Amino acid sequence: MDQWGSDGSQQSTTMTIVLAEVTIPSESFELGEILHDHQKLRIELTPFVPTGNGLIPYFWVEAADQDEFAAAVRRDERVAALTVVDEGADKRLYHIEWADSMSTNGFLEAIRTNDVIVESGVGTSDTWRFTLRAATHDALASFQQFCTDNGIELAVHRVYSPATGEYDTDGLTVSQRDALRVASRLGYFQTPSRATLEEVGEELGISSQAASRRIRRAVETLVDNTVILE
Repeated sequence: MDQWGSDGSQQSTTMTIVLAEVTIPSESFELGEILHDHQKLRIELTPFVPTGNGLIPYFWVEAADQDEFAAAVRRDERVAALTVVDEGADKRLYHIEWADSMSTNGFLEAIRTNDVIVESGVGTSDTWRFTLRAATHDALASFQQFCTDNGIELAVHRVYSPATGEYDTDGLTVSQRDALRVASRLGYFQTPSRATLEEVGEELGISSQAASRRIRRAVETLVDNTVILE
């Protein structure tokens, strides 16, 4: 099974809508980073589609002090404007505009450059959980690889194809999956081992240290996402 639980031949002949449920630390998400110091709040994004530089989500906020929350966000140099759009009994709907000078090298950039749509997102000062939508497994794989390459701690909890009912929970990146395949083929995991990290790295075109890190992260990801820990 290929990346994100897809079949290679299906990727080349069909286009299947794929959903992924992921979590990231708040500091890996621009909006979450701005709100990191606000302990008593809950934010719910409305669905948004990346359009060039126009990553402008609407979001509902439940906060102990809405005015203090809004003032803190507006003070941030990355925010051009924050507008109250609607108000309920215990929450407000905001519209945020990012400053032109803001450098997006985090989660927003990962979404923008990989044709991924945010279907839903709920966050606190510590963690954000998203449901993402993409047209293909490849798009999600590229998104995941971008996060890995840019140091975004992305945890994949579930990947689901509504049309087929298929889902996958291993959450490996393409490079991690390749590392495990090469290591297994060369006999690295056998006892005694039939291959060294140098040999695995040479096959992958990377150093032995990089091969070690890639294999270790792949194993950690498999344990986190496929093993129920007590």
